[in-house]
Amino acid sequence: MSDPLAVFDDLKDWPGRREPVNRSTPKPEPEYPPWDAKPRTYRVQGVPTEFYTVGDLAAAVNRTPRTIRHWERIGVIPPATFRSPKPHKTALKETGDRLYSHAQIEVVVEAAEAEGILDGKAPTKAFTARIIKGWVALQQQKG
Repeated sequence: MSDPLAVFDDLKDWPGRREPVNRSTPKPEPEYPPWDAKPRTYRVQGVPTEFYTVGDLAAAVNRTPRTIRHWERIGVIPPATFRSPKPHKTALKETGDRLYSHAQIEVVVEAAEAEGILDGKAPTKAFTARIIKGWVALQQQKG
């Protein structure tokens, strides 16, 4: 049995004589570099250490930097442990950028995976507790 709608296959799918200008194949999603592609290096007690910005943390958990700063402000995630040096000659910035270690971001990503944050769910108290527990464990390893 043939498809009764097959008689319409040779018809154009737009009105008029001219083909639409803006219709084309969909653009592929842009490929973004991984969140840990561009670390900043600062000396901590004489040892060069790699740090990542709030934008890198945001990319790691599929959120915007604004969301991460909001989460910090309302207590969903603890404040950044590290800050970059205060910028010179600027009236806009009072303090340096928020900085996170690779291990700290991995703790946040693991907590986000476990709590469904990467899938778009809202953060919960369990998410906050996992992050705090992980960051405290990192501090105890150093000490």
